[in-house]
Parts: sequence; structure tokens; C-alpha cells
Amino acid sequence: MIVDDCREMRELIRQTLEPWTRDVVECADGDEVVQRFAECRPDWTLMDYRMSRVDGLSAIRALRDRWPSARIMLLTGHDSAAVRHEALLRGALSCLSKDHLTELPDRLRDAEGLQPTVSLTPQP
Repeated sequence: MIVDDCREMRELIRQTLEPWTRDVVECADGDEVVQRFAECRPDWTLMDYRMSRVDGLSAIRALRDRWPSARIMLLTGHDSAAVRHEALLRGALSCLSKDHLTELPDRLRDAEGLQPTVSLTPQP
């Protein structure tokens, strides 16, 4: 599942993954992914950081609260140690800068064996 408010970015991510999968669901924001996750049950959710309505960090928390086994990778154009740290605390298994999308298939393969853990921050 690709979650990004930019249609062009969703298409670029889809193209990056085409050699490995054609079964991709797209969502335009964090609210939509929370609504559609149950019907899709994706192997991976690739989540943008900044989106309208519900941002990526809030959506990561909401998904992990409802589906503890969800595997989520944060993809961001706003890459920083603080953003990566917060995403991991909320339940993302990995983070990748959008500047390095060519690494996405390898990063997913490397993270394949990772299992979600309980979040380190208290529930709101």
C-alpha cells in the first residue's frame, strides 16, 4: 500500500516497485489508509510523512493500534534524525528518504524479517 498525497509521487513509488509487485493499493492521505487497511491487509504500507487531514505519524500510530502486525515504512522528503526517531517510536519498522527511492526494493527486502514491537511512547 502506497500512502502519499501527491499522485505523481505515488506513481513514482509504484514504478520503483513494478519489477517486484503489481498488486499495489494507493491512498491519498492518512485518513484513507486507516479506512482501507482492513480490506486490503497489505504486506507493507509505505507512508508519507506530511499529508493533509491525517499526517503520516498519526496514521502510523492509528494503524499499529488497530493492527499491531502492520509493517510500515515511512517515506519522507523531510528526512531528519528527529522524524525517523518519532516514526520508529510510533511503530514504523523503517524509514527512507524519498531522495533514495531506488533503494526501496532492497530496504523492503532487508526489513522483511522485522516484526513490529510495542511502541515505546504512551498511547494518547
